[in-house]
Amino acid sequence: MSLAVQLIHVAAFVAVLLVGRTTSAPDMFTALVDMQRALTDEQSAAYLMKQYVANEQQRLQELER
Repeated sequence: MSLAVQLIHVAAFVAVLLVGRTTSAPDMFTALVDMQRALTDEQSAAYLMKQYVANEQQRLQELER
């Protein structure tokens, strides 16, 4: 299971614990949606950085030839 999925599970568990206490359900839902969006953005950024590095490595190999 990926780290992102594990974090989502932990966040959902914490949300269930907190909903009945001080936070309203809509606020907690919004916080979870924001967390999911942040994790998705982080994964996208990591993918784009890996792709950029791969492209630069290929470009450097072509220059060496």
